[in-house]
Amino acid sequence: MKSTEEKLLSVFASLTGEVHELHTAISASLEWSKSHHGLATRSDLEQMESRIMSKIADFLASQKAFNTRQAAAVDAVVTSITGVSEDVAGLKALIEKLQNSPGEFTPEDQATADELQAAADALTVKLETASTALQALDEGTPPAVPATP
Repeated sequence: MKSTEEKLLSVFASLTGEVHELHTAISASLEWSKSHHGLATRSDLEQMESRIMSKIADFLASQKAFNTRQAAAVDAVVTSITGVSEDVAGLKALIEKLQNSPGEFTPEDQATADELQAAADALTVKLETASTALQALDEGTPPAVPATP
């Protein structure tokens, strides 16, 4: 048979267990209540932080891809217009050569005219390529954000 002391210890142990279970249930209820009555719990805040950081990471990846596309488009524009002013100067020189040719139209003048035509065609292709590259750059750029009043 158990002594009174042993019985008291057993009752206290049982009460301690019940108090702990009650505390756990109240804490869980309080956490649920906080998160469902406008008060954020630490867990709520951590989940919100995780969602925000995920959105920021997604945006940064998207922005990096956009910047890469823009850089390629700018490079294409620069490549396509490189030397245009030199090409125009070359065309002017050929035109002056033809204009300053004395007398009849000679085979040398015809060769100069053919060279002028080929150079003009090449310049046209270069300018069309530049136009296409500029259009691609423009299409890849988002519209301006309207000013807030």
